[in-house]
Amino acid sequence: MRPFTALALRFGLRARAGARRERGSLAVEAALITPLFVLLIFGTAEFGPLFLHSSAIKNAAVDAAREASSAGRAQDADWALMQSLRPSLNPIRNKFDYVIVYRAGSIDENPPAECIAEGARWSKRLGTEPTRDPNGGRPNDANGFPQPVGVFVPPAGAPADVTPLTFTWGRVPTAPVACNIYYLKDLVLAANRFGNVGPGNGTQMDYYWPGGNRVDYMTGPQDFLGVYIQMNNQSTSGFFHDHLIKHRAVMQIEARRSSES
Repeated sequence: MRPFTALALRFGLRARAGARRERGSLAVEAALITPLFVLLIFGTAEFGPLFLHSSAIKNAAVDAAREASSAGRAQDADWALMQSLRPSLNPIRNKFDYVIVYRAGSIDENPPAECIAEGARWSKRLGTEPTRDPNGGRPNDANGFPQPVGVFVPPAGAPADVTPLTFTWGRVPTAPVACNIYYLKDLVLAANRFGNVGPGNGTQMDYYWPGGNRVDYMTGPQDFLGVYIQMNNQSTSGFFHDHLIKHRAVMQIEARRSSES
C-alpha cells in the first residue's frame, strides 16, 4: 500500500469516527432538550389561557361589586350588576359557572358556605354533563321564566313567616344569610325580572336578597355587598388538571340611587 493511500485511509477512519461521536452527542442533546421544549409549548398553551381567565374573572367581580354598590337600594341593582359583567367577561366569551351576590359582614368576608354549595349544586359545568342547560339546570316558573336560585336563612328570633321580601333589617340585631345566584343565561334577562316589579312575588331573580332590602347610609348602617364568581377552567392540552378559578370583591352599599328604591 502506498504511503499516501494509508494516510488517507487513516484520516478517513478518524473522520468517520468523529462524525459518529458528533451524531451521538446531538442525539443526547436532543433527548435532553426535547422534553423541556415540549413542556414549554404545552405549559404556554395551558397557563396562558388560565392567567387570562383568572384576570377576567377578577376584574368582573370588582366591576360588578362596584356597580351594585353604586346602585344602592335600586330595584334593578342586580340587573345592572349582571350587565356590568359583559365587558369584563367578553375576552373569555362570558365563560363562568355562577355568580353569587351576597350580604357580607365585613370588607373581607367570603360568601356563606350555603351559597357556594347551592351554586355548585345547580351549576352544570361543575358536573359531568357535556352541555349546559339554558336555564342552568333550573325549571321554569308558571310564567315561563327560569326560577330564582339563592339562599335565605332568617336570623334567630325572626317570625316563622319571614321571607326575603318581608324581612326588615331592623327587626332583629343579627342579620341573616342572604344571597342570589346567577348563571350565564341570566345575562340576557330583562330588568323587570329583578326587584319587586317582576311577574309575581317569589319569581324575581334577586328574590333572596333584592335591592330594596339592602341598607345604605340613609336607612341604617351600610351593608357590605359581595360578588363571588367561580369558573372551572378546563385543561387545554389534556396534560394538566382542570383549575378552579374563583374571585370575590366586597364593597359597601352607597346611596346614589336610593330614591329609586
